[in-house]
Amino acid sequence: MGNQSVIPSQHAGYWNRGTPIIYDKTMLIQKGAIRRKHSQIMVWHKDHINGFEVMYGKNSAGVRGGKDYKNSPCQIVSLGSSEFITCVAGSQTEAIDELIFYTNKGNIFKTGVNKGGMPFTLSQGGDKFVVYFSIGMSEYMTYIKAEFRPLPAMFGRNTAPFCHINNMVVHQRAVYPPVENRLSQNAPIAQSQNTQGPQRPASIAAQANVEVSSPEIKVESGKLNSGKISDTLPEKLFYPSINNEREVQSEGDNSDEESKFDRLNDEMSITSSARNSLAGPAKMHGGLIPVISQVSEEQTSEVASQRAAIPSQANQQTLARNVRLVCYKSNVAGKVYSNTVMFDDYETLIKECLNAYMYEVRIMHDSDFIYGMQGFYQVDDKIVKGPAHFGNQVHTRCQCHSLKLQYGECIVSITGNYQEVINGLIITTSLGKVYAFGNYTSRCDTSKCTTFSLVIPKGKRAVALAGGASGYLNNISVHYT
Repeated sequence: MGNQSVIPSQHAGYWNRGTPIIYDKTMLIQKGAIRRKHSQIMVWHKDHINGFEVMYGKNSAGVRGGKDYKNSPCQIVSLGSSEFITCVAGSQTEAIDELIFYTNKGNIFKTGVNKGGMPFTLSQGGDKFVVYFSIGMSEYMTYIKAEFRPLPAMFGRNTAPFCHINNMVVHQRAVYPPVENRLSQNAPIAQSQNTQGPQRPASIAAQANVEVSSPEIKVESGKLNSGKISDTLPEKLFYPSINNEREVQSEGDNSDEESKFDRLNDEMSITSSARNSLAGPAKMHGGLIPVISQVSEEQTSEVASQRAAIPSQANQQTLARNVRLVCYKSNVAGKVYSNTVMFDDYETLIKECLNAYMYEVRIMHDSDFIYGMQGFYQVDDKIVKGPAHFGNQVHTRCQCHSLKLQYGECIVSITGNYQEVINGLIITTSLGKVYAFGNYTSRCDTSKCTTFSLVIPKGKRAVALAGGASGYLNNISVHYT
């Protein structure tokens, strides 16, 4: 393993003579521990980050605690057995305020609070991972260093996203703010059901099917022009993983993960491409993760309660907290086959709740088809992760894009097209943002595909996803209020 010598490290922050620098490698050697990959990272924060601990398998490198860290909120980042940290970003004012961890699975974990300080990025490229941390801590964290090493050869090539510099922390905001103390954060796409579907769409037509009627809409293809996104974006972005599901392990035995460390399988590489832009004031993000500002930079633990307490400005409704949420279902677009597995997040997740908001939507797609979707919901002051609904034809060219709604933003329109399966989707929000996925309307052959629009009346907002999937996403509808 001569090619796995430690690569020159990178650091951020500043060091004072009176601030001790504690090295994880030294701490592990003193304990007689054998280094393993990171299994968990704990970050405490109050005014700034004031506590930090890394678990290497079952062994802790020790808690680096600052001012009043024991009484501060703690966020726990739990890593899967084949998941490595490939990039650390963040921002600093007089101390380090936030840390964002990027992994080879495409997951993004945000800790701390962005106060608008100077951004930094520690990265040696997507084919290298962080092997050790070194921390400088007095009252607050003022210094962090990361040492890198090449990813194990058993991973193959290009399994990790490249963390581009150029102030990536400013432009890439698809992160998860804390909603409670000791929050375990992860963002994988889970396969919630084993569906049987066609091998290719051509074979779908031979199956007995019932076409669900839906109103057609006219879309002016001239409005969609080929071009680049106006915003400055990294060469490669990070998307939630669409690989195997892993449960959050904030506590307990990690021996199973350690045993898997030496027999890792190749993982699917997710690539990205900037797509199209929409002429006019509304920008077409082309399925890219939207550039989002923080929900509330000063208040982290109250984010959930604040979002639920204030209704969307678009529908201008006052939802009584003592009345069950009343929703209506839109028309259904697409087809239903004998092997289509239907799903309805409203019926299974939020039907009996007092209040609910769409928090985030993830779409799995390539340039031709929509394979599935997953919804995250703000339900009675809590974030509820809905199951991932997708077909069994997911492949290595698939992309998983996250549409995370801003504070007060809601989905007001879903349009698209289908032939044998759903080919493309266009989602519009109350802020005028437009997101396109798959083979959306302007690119499809109008002589073969059917355009659709899910009816969401003016002044209403989408609340929950519904539809059906087999090999691909076969049909789609929404509940609105």
